[in-house]
Amino acid sequence: MRKSVIVLGGGLAGLRAANVLINCGYKVTVLERAPMAGGCTSSWVDHRDPEKGMIRKGQMQMNFPFYVNLNRWADGLDAYSGPLDGFYFHDQHGRRSHLSATPKSFMGRLFSKLPAPLSALQILWDFDGLPRWRDKLSTVKFHILAMLFGQKAVPPINDDWNFYGLMKHMGLTHEAIEAYRRITYSITNISDADQVGPKFMRLFYLAYLRDKNILGCRMMNDDCNVALIDKAVAFLQACHGVEFKFNCHVRDISIEKDKAVSLLVENFSNFSNSVCPHCGLLFPALGKESFCPACGNTFDASVSYLIDGQQSRLKADYVISALQPHQLFQIYARNENHPLRQYPEFRALAQFKGAQLTVSRVFMDAKVTEGYNLTGLDRDFFSFNGAMDLSHIMPKYKNSVFDLLSDDAEVLQAYPAETLKAVLRQDLQKVFPTVAQAKVTKHLMAHIRPEVLYHRAAPRLNSRFMPDGPVTPVSNLFLAGDWTDDFELGKEAAVRSGIRAANAVLAADDRADEAEPILEPSVAPLVKSIQNSWVARRIQRRYMKRYLKELPPKRG
Repeated sequence: MRKSVIVLGGGLAGLRAANVLINCGYKVTVLERAPMAGGCTSSWVDHRDPEKGMIRKGQMQMNFPFYVNLNRWADGLDAYSGPLDGFYFHDQHGRRSHLSATPKSFMGRLFSKLPAPLSALQILWDFDGLPRWRDKLSTVKFHILAMLFGQKAVPPINDDWNFYGLMKHMGLTHEAIEAYRRITYSITNISDADQVGPKFMRLFYLAYLRDKNILGCRMMNDDCNVALIDKAVAFLQACHGVEFKFNCHVRDISIEKDKAVSLLVENFSNFSNSVCPHCGLLFPALGKESFCPACGNTFDASVSYLIDGQQSRLKADYVISALQPHQLFQIYARNENHPLRQYPEFRALAQFKGAQLTVSRVFMDAKVTEGYNLTGLDRDFFSFNGAMDLSHIMPKYKNSVFDLLSDDAEVLQAYPAETLKAVLRQDLQKVFPTVAQAKVTKHLMAHIRPEVLYHRAAPRLNSRFMPDGPVTPVSNLFLAGDWTDDFELGKEAAVRSGIRAANAVLAADDRADEAEPILEPSVAPLVKSIQNSWVARRIQRRYMKRYLKELPPKRG
């Protein structure tokens, strides 16, 4: 008889874990409280907006080349368009820097044909933000250290160094530091003062030094749900028989003798949607003590329109939680005597709050930008920190359609909706003056908090959430979810965690030899030979002594 596995959460981690386990012969059921799979990549409707239109988070369409495990999976689902080629960065003074995988100059094209890491010279040559050679050369030291230390999960440089302090200490010129400050928002959505220095160094290593012409990123052919998630769900259902239960809230995990024996599930599939009285969000499956995914409002059971779903107990041989930390905590947060409270790693889950986002989609009546673009903006001066014209990577849009992303939804929600939209459009025109040549035909907006992302600085988040990897003190309960690696970001981390959790189930079943391999980004041969040279080892020893002795700089 096939053993059974219940996966909590239909995001990338849950879908990838289900994919691995169903291929190994397990009976798999995925429980998802939303009406669709996708988790952080899924779509939300904000009914405070007069258009009542669908908003999809544009930033979740991006896949970087070093997301090797996600890209391997997505390639099989035919989800991709061509590469996104070009990043544009701005600061509060209107200065623009440009990085591109396609060289703009003759010398840039020559440099790009060199093997990595020499091909990175093209980036320095074409970097608009560094007009002087002195400024360009001052960044070379950073690239060398990224190559020497970036391949390590934990480089010798202390994680308490923020990126600004690290650049100052390394002796970069003022203009070089300002240019790098303009790009930190775009890559990590965290300022240089909040960004962990070694982590950003790791990103440079992955993006610049692994191979040639990989600075760009790949985009979905369509919105992420349509291009990847919906295809993955259909594939798992039709080809492998994975059972999906949407609109299902897990109310309790019953633990006996350190083993999960059953899940109390409340199913709202047969009920209509409800409207959050606090923010107006239309969202299905609101039940007693439900949590609104937009504003975080917890509903009181006495509210008259709330309805009870159909409750049932589900049993399985193994349980994988592919929820983010605080989502898992909410399942037993109101049960004072729940057995999971005795474990320190489960108590620690309460500290993670997620982030609030505002996503805005602006439709124009003409195409007003050239090429692909992604802006990194200083949030102290702009109402958003990212803008992208989707018409260049989504064939269905003939005219420009801008997705604007802000992390400070708590502040932005203080504006009336129409006032905020006007501010967003004004700032959009500052970044892309050509917007003034067209007319805005529609403007959709959503304040999103589906317990989304850990955008705020949270050093060592993974070590507090999963100190022992996917394994927990509950013998048949395993953890997946996002942010489970020191340096992995977003979707790649989620996919990796799903594979690890599935492999932990196989190991518990004495089937470790069937584990799914987890790929690592390849390293260009010349980069590898430089890393292993005696010169590199000497530099590494020198910096090891230096950074272990010195105190980190003050933040900011």
